[in-house]
Amino acid sequence: MYSYYQKYLIIIIIINYNVIFSNFIFKDYSIKNIRKYEIDSILNDRISTELYYFTNIPIQSSSRDVSIDLLKNIKNLTFNPVLGLRYSSSGFSINPIGTPGSSIWISPGAQFNYITPIISVYSGYLFQVWGSFYKHSAYFLNESKLNKSLLESQNLKPYEYNPYLSMEYYVQTEEPSWGVDFDEAQGGIGVLSENLEIFFGKFKSSLGPFHRGNLSLSLRSPSFPQIKINYRKKNNNKTIFDFTYFIGDLISEIADSSVLNAYINEDFDNFSKLPWINRKIIHHRIDLHFSNNFRIGFYEQIIFGARQVPWQYLIPVNLYWSAQHAIGDFDNLQMGFDIDWIHNSGRSNLAFLMDEWAPFKTFNSMNHHNWFAIQLGHSQIVNLFNQRLYFRFENTLISPQIYEHKFPINQVFNQGYPLGYWTKGDAVDFWLTLTLLNKNKFSPRVEFDYTIFGEPKYGVSRRFLKNKNSNRSKFNLVFEYQFNGYTKCEFNISYFKNKSFEDNLDDYFGFLVSYKYNITY
Repeated sequence: MYSYYQKYLIIIIIINYNVIFSNFIFKDYSIKNIRKYEIDSILNDRISTELYYFTNIPIQSSSRDVSIDLLKNIKNLTFNPVLGLRYSSSGFSINPIGTPGSSIWISPGAQFNYITPIISVYSGYLFQVWGSFYKHSAYFLNESKLNKSLLESQNLKPYEYNPYLSMEYYVQTEEPSWGVDFDEAQGGIGVLSENLEIFFGKFKSSLGPFHRGNLSLSLRSPSFPQIKINYRKKNNNKTIFDFTYFIGDLISEIADSSVLNAYINEDFDNFSKLPWINRKIIHHRIDLHFSNNFRIGFYEQIIFGARQVPWQYLIPVNLYWSAQHAIGDFDNLQMGFDIDWIHNSGRSNLAFLMDEWAPFKTFNSMNHHNWFAIQLGHSQIVNLFNQRLYFRFENTLISPQIYEHKFPINQVFNQGYPLGYWTKGDAVDFWLTLTLLNKNKFSPRVEFDYTIFGEPKYGVSRRFLKNKNSNRSKFNLVFEYQFNGYTKCEFNISYFKNKSFEDNLDDYFGFLVSYKYNITY
């Protein structure tokens, strides 16, 4: 009979061996990746961590497919090329102004991952270093230009109406002049074990159970530098709870005029560029697993800027609702919860976020604070005519004041994109998808979404969708062929129906074809 410590030692050795000699994949966001985790959880009747805690840090892959490794002779290190080739008749929704035209989008790049045991394989801890760089170039074939100044004057961003994509930085191409160049770099270091993860790097995170975006933190926002700690308590291979804490550095895009004298150059009379005021987010969250198929997560997050980090926010278990009162009530506090329940070959979700909560006036009709957002979702796997189908719908409603604040420095944005749900505040979004599940590499799906965009704004008298609003419907048919774990092709046919947009967007058809190697978007 093995003693407890002998069993523990054997488990550690097996984990280290499997990790070191396995393939790793970069978890860029895609509906297919999230759907795969969900289907596996439904079939196993067990909620997996990936359903509500997701980063694009590379993880171990069970696939036997092997990507091209340019440094395969170096132990514990992989270095892979990246390539994306895409054509869209509707411009990938990059330009939110005017009816889009055809464009080509090219994305060469590279990624690496290094992982090794700390001290020895017996320690149970691993050290990881990873990084990726994508160089994107999009060319508009009808010579239409992405007018950066015009977008800024209307408070719009590239991919404004795209729920999955964003840009950190972009410039017009030199030749031809009707293109746009943008790049994306991510990377970091981490220490991890079976129960503990500590990461420092620039990467994307998503916290919550929804596919199209979560209320607190979604993958659509540009990546940002962060320190993240996740501790998982298990008993007999059953998760009891997860605790997550992170501090992130955001880009406010608010000019810091206090350093004007340091950025004056007499040789440039019209020079007006200034650094941005710093903005921070601190978030803590606990997920309680009451059974294998039922979970509730509770969280707080605080957004603030223009000063040093208060020590009260650095205490991971301190209640931020009380802490921000104690230091003057200057900051933007959001509180919420979400629920996962797997049952009857399906999965149901609920999420709720409260902004500026006044507990004793929660049900007071004269109190116009207590602003909220809510999400409902359900997935189902059904058998129809000997075919297995996957169905999911999500519905999201967001008050106008969510993500806004009386002090602009405390808005819940990074580089102009909301950290939470992609629509910003004062919005309704409905999405459903139906996918044919089969064992071959071909995967068709049908999607429909309907979105109402209002006018997000901070104000006590502001009412939900009572001001000017516009709406969009999208019908989408996707055919995807997965060659292996790293390579796929996609063909997409869409119809967009737009109403009451200020830029007079017409209704239009669009089709997209793409080839992707080691990239998912």
